[in-house]
Amino acid sequence: MESKAVQILRSELESAGGRAAMTSLSVKVKWGQQNLQGLGNIRKFLQKYPEVFSLDGTTVILLQHSQSQEEEAPQTASKSAPLKAPMQDDGKPTSKNSAKAPVPVVAAG
Repeated sequence: MESKAVQILRSELESAGGRAAMTSLSVKVKWGQQNLQGLGNIRKFLQKYPEVFSLDGTTVILLQHSQSQEEEAPQTASKSAPLKAPMQDDGKPTSKNSAKAPVPVVAAG
């Protein structure tokens, strides 16, 4: 049950950018309900896993997230770089390889 709780907390913190206020985190994961019932105080639970979570006052920090994010996603130098990939009319992302060349029309004659 505790490993599932760590997984749920880790997932929520990853989606929040690696850090979140403890009260906000406990509400989002529904601490004390369903799968997270009977685990006690969230602060004491987080303190049991110092290799995964760090506490800075009331802020929970996912330790493994900050290390892996730096390796996986290097920062761009340009502040004007697009945040999202351009979309086609059907809502699917476009890429350089997905653009099709126009088909030539042959005139009958």
